[in-house]
Amino acid sequence: MIFAGGLVAIIAVAALVFDTGQSLVDRRTQQNAADAAALAGARYLPIVTGQYQGLCSDLSAGQRANANMKHVTAACEVAEAYLAADGPANAAITVKYPPGPETQFSGQTQNIEVIVDSTRPSVFSGILGLTSHHTGALAVARNSSNNALPFSLLSLDPCGTSKITGGGGVVVGGAIHVDSACAPGLMINGNGSGQASSCDSVSGVVDQHGNFDCPEPSPIQVSGDPLVGLATPPEPTILGRVEVDAGSGSVPGNCPVAGSDLATFKANPQTCQFQGGGVNNTKYRLYPGYYPGGIVVNSETVTLYLEPGIYWIGGGGISMTKGTLIAVDSGGTAFATDAGGGGVLIYNSEDSLFSDQCEADPSYNAGCFGGLQFNGNTVSLQLRGIATTLWENMVIFQDRSNTNEIRVNGNGATTILVGTVYAANAEVWINGDGGSSVSAQVIAYNFTINGNGGTLLVDYNPDDLFQLEGVGLVE
Repeated sequence: MIFAGGLVAIIAVAALVFDTGQSLVDRRTQQNAADAAALAGARYLPIVTGQYQGLCSDLSAGQRANANMKHVTAACEVAEAYLAADGPANAAITVKYPPGPETQFSGQTQNIEVIVDSTRPSVFSGILGLTSHHTGALAVARNSSNNALPFSLLSLDPCGTSKITGGGGVVVGGAIHVDSACAPGLMINGNGSGQASSCDSVSGVVDQHGNFDCPEPSPIQVSGDPLVGLATPPEPTILGRVEVDAGSGSVPGNCPVAGSDLATFKANPQTCQFQGGGVNNTKYRLYPGYYPGGIVVNSETVTLYLEPGIYWIGGGGISMTKGTLIAVDSGGTAFATDAGGGGVLIYNSEDSLFSDQCEADPSYNAGCFGGLQFNGNTVSLQLRGIATTLWENMVIFQDRSNTNEIRVNGNGATTILVGTVYAANAEVWINGDGGSSVSAQVIAYNFTINGNGGTLLVDYNPDDLFQLEGVGLVE
């Protein structure tokens, strides 16, 4: 009797070891096959549009040869090849384009769904009444050119503290994520109230006053730099250009003008400085290109119109303590609109001729790395991300080797910042009040967001932000 009772337990353990273990192996293999198949099919979207919802085994030879069914055929062939090599041999493969009702992407034509499932006879658990085991896996892949990251604020610092602070309110439209594993990853210590859609911090969130409404999802994992593979803008082969648009002032002597020689400016980088009596009450028009030595703006009555394009700062950065800086449509004077094709990308780097010297001594000359400082109570800043190129909707891209701070102070003057700010190894500091309109996404080493006086609104509009392109799994 003892042996008979023990035998039941032994069989149960054997069933757990053999049958459950084999089911787990089958499930992992099926998931790998479904993932690979969905990615293979998504490569052909949205070029092909043929709809199909059924088993791969039911595909006719004509359907497999149909050019408008390449997405389905590719998914089936990859899954079939994967399962032929690793099993289970009797697995059924179902492809659905568009996806079916069992997924959250049902009917969405930028996605393709693959289901792999199988049933096999039991080894030991059949003695306990379980004659077969069914396993299955589902994958959905997307091919899209308009995938905006869900974050308004993303900190990449593995061990640091990002902050939301100030006496005013801060309202963040998108998610906040902090990769830091050192507590606290996100510190909220302002007296004002605020909110965000979510706060993800690997090491936790500390809200010292309990006034910030921000749910913490779980589990939270390190995300890494989503733009780590994004190419940097190539160094321009032409200089930028400065012209007087209106007023009695003249172009400062160190600024590039029509006919200036790029090699001469690079060999002796000088900062283009809009300050002093010679620039007062003058409006200038700046054109995209290379600006060796950076730009300084320090006159309350000077206005700079930025023509659409890429402003490649070869050292020195930008320092603006007074004045007005506006990204405009071509030839215009009003803030750039989406439809007008305006917008700029400021790429903040260094003069490549002096990289070695600057590495040894960051103050070697004006061609060394500088920060971006839009910092003054009389600064009026109106920037929109570039409307074209690989970096569409990105407004600031700081060289990944540049650790100098980016500071935007919108307190007391107009601040409109629209687009993605990317500084993988630098802090981004934004200060604003009720006069500030920041429809920006900040991806930085760490960040400090300060709401002072009124409410600083960090809006989230995916159409205004940098879009990821390519194929990826979404389920």
